[in-house]
Amino acid sequence: MKKVNTDLKYLFFIWIILFLAIIPTYAHHGHLLIDCGREVYYPTQILSGEILYKDIFNIYGPFSYMFNAFLFKVFGISLNVLYIAGCVCAFCIASLIYTISKQFLSRFLSFAITIFTIAIGVLNSNLFNFIFPYSYAMLYGFVTFLASVWLLFKYQQNPEKIYSLYLSVFFAGVCITSKYEFLPYLLVILYAVLKIKPLKLKQYYFTILSLVFMPIFCFGILFLQGLEWKDLVLTALTIKRMAQSETLRYFYHMQGVYFNKRTFGVLILNFIKTIIPLGLLFWGFAIKKRSFSISLIIFALFLMIFSINPASFVFLPIFTFILALVSFKALKENPKLLILVLSCITIDLKVFWGLATLNYGVFFASFLLITVLAVITKRFENENINQNALGIYFLVVAVILGWQNLTSLNIKNNPIKSERGQIYSSKELASSTQDLINYINKTTQKTDTVVIFPEGPFINFLTNRKSDNYYNSLIPLYVETFGENKLIEHFKKTKPEYIIFNNWNTKDYYFEHICNDYAFSFCHFVAENYTQKKIIDKGFRYLIFQKR
Repeated sequence: MKKVNTDLKYLFFIWIILFLAIIPTYAHHGHLLIDCGREVYYPTQILSGEILYKDIFNIYGPFSYMFNAFLFKVFGISLNVLYIAGCVCAFCIASLIYTISKQFLSRFLSFAITIFTIAIGVLNSNLFNFIFPYSYAMLYGFVTFLASVWLLFKYQQNPEKIYSLYLSVFFAGVCITSKYEFLPYLLVILYAVLKIKPLKLKQYYFTILSLVFMPIFCFGILFLQGLEWKDLVLTALTIKRMAQSETLRYFYHMQGVYFNKRTFGVLILNFIKTIIPLGLLFWGFAIKKRSFSISLIIFALFLMIFSINPASFVFLPIFTFILALVSFKALKENPKLLILVLSCITIDLKVFWGLATLNYGVFFASFLLITVLAVITKRFENENINQNALGIYFLVVAVILGWQNLTSLNIKNNPIKSERGQIYSSKELASSTQDLINYINKTTQKTDTVVIFPEGPFINFLTNRKSDNYYNSLIPLYVETFGENKLIEHFKKTKPEYIIFNNWNTKDYYFEHICNDYAFSFCHFVAENYTQKKIIDKGFRYLIFQKR
């Protein structure tokens, strides 16, 4: 009972800190033009009868869009609905990170890692966050992954409680129906099913049913709506072309997903910059001479202020893999720790060559930290590692990264308002976009199709105007994947009433500006068939074309 009360106290403080972190960042997460528009626009189209993979091009699993459509149906179409869904997910992530961590580490260190999680996932207002992310598929997938791992531990501790296995496998099914990157985690599920305890035939059936329930449920609804196998085949072939494209390869090189020649230098440099302050901190806590101890601790904290950055833990995925290899014999004797390590390795593939807390690393950094520290403390359990020193270190890291993230909010202090809610952005983007929203609301009909390139479905959501559901993004990746000839033929048939270009810089995909650096044929088609009606430019530009 005392342990439970202690855990509740820690969780209570975690929830208070999380709530305080949400207050200044609410409606500041995500981006008005990049990715997030898809997250708000697609659920509204599902509610209007459009079908994923058939009418709506989608590279992710169906669960997140269908679930968010359900939320819109129940609570109304509003940004606040998704913001609150994100807040609930943030509370789940924080609670699960602490609960999983304390099974291997001290409560104080688990608390510190959880605060670090809040600092990078909630105080972070860019695309990668827990409240309004670039992809709710990733957010829901991560939450259900954590739930699945936690339940797998409960099953490993008490195999007689078979319902823990069923629930774990069920959440794994939700996880892979959200984001396909979690598919390798099924290997961990398979290991647990086969190795922890022999199951009866009936239990195998229930386990399989638990796994496939959500995929069958989601895709079953889609097939009942009119989805055909040929639609899924076409989507798969399109995703294959996308995966082989030069622009995606360039993007993944820049994001650290793919190995490049600078990788080892970045890994080694950040490892050194991270390990030196940590070593000094340990030394400071270990020596008995008080004045020297305090001096070392202060010096370590001083170094941390100038060395900690979003790429500080870039080395964690490959370090975790190496640590698992050298510890494999010991891991085989500790099934729970082995499950943790295998789970970690199966989900960190996307950040293997470069984990950063400004991109995909937001979702995986804490789980990687738990895994690394759990293996190290187990290997050196006779050395009595000072977990309080580690806890202080990660609390300081959380404060530094949290402060860095909060300072970026100064840029996003201008609201874009509509009947469906508001989101904050930079002054130039907010001013121009608010004018565009007002223009669309006053000038266009609700039945008009308004397509905004290179991206802009968020504006369609805010103005309640339809975009093109299949080709609503023309970033360089999509132009290369689909081909300009196919795009031109499509828009010759659909003839949207308005096509709007903006000057968002798409340099992450090598080419910077649409019509200036890429998509020349398509832009020429627009110039021949549409008339420029207006230019909106308050530091960010929109060119509005109307069909002739």
